[in-house]
Amino acid sequence: ILMESEAHLKYYNALYAQFSALFVHNKSNYDRFLELYNVPEEKVHEIPLATSELMMEIKQAHTPESMREELGISPDRPVVLFFGTLSKYKGVEDLIQAFPQIHAETQAQLVIAGYPAKDVCPTLLHDLARSGGAYEHITWYLDYVPNDWVATLIEISDVVALPYRAISQSAVLQNAYACGKPVVATRVGGLPDVIEHGRSGMLAEPEDPDGLAQAI
Repeated sequence: ILMESEAHLKYYNALYAQFSALFVHNKSNYDRFLELYNVPEEKVHEIPLATSELMMEIKQAHTPESMREELGISPDRPVVLFFGTLSKYKGVEDLIQAFPQIHAETQAQLVIAGYPAKDVCPTLLHDLARSGGAYEHITWYLDYVPNDWVATLIEISDVVALPYRAISQSAVLQNAYACGKPVVATRVGGLPDVIEHGRSGMLAEPEDPDGLAQAI
């Protein structure tokens, strides 16, 4: 629903008219949906995206110890995790810019795990990381993360970072919660509806590397 071209609106208005009920994941989606589309309010219902434990039920390929060994991370090193497809709207550049300050204060390792989308250039991400001065403390796994890695990858992390510039809702956040991990995210879309600031995680402003660093 982030696309707002005339052709898009015409097509989706016709499509949504075929349904008796439509469901969105949070209040911000609900408000935005009704703003964009000519759908009667009584057809639209909010059902929060729930925490799923499905990933926890998959037999994992690694123990936490062997996962750290696989990624070359020492047993006592704090870990900040960015997990999921690398798309421009997810703000991984902001996290990379924030990371030198994070590392200086915590000695943490940053793990960036996910397949790059077409709008993200891995070479430019590496160049950005090198320019920041903490490149050697970033672990890159730029590929699809196997399902039997996910729970353990989150388990070895101390915090999961969602530095998104735009989003409706995130299954990564729910996977982190299922693993009992705090989340640092930006105040975009439905994320503030789910993260209780100072209790289940921290919120920062989007595209603000300094604020993101302080929150982490």
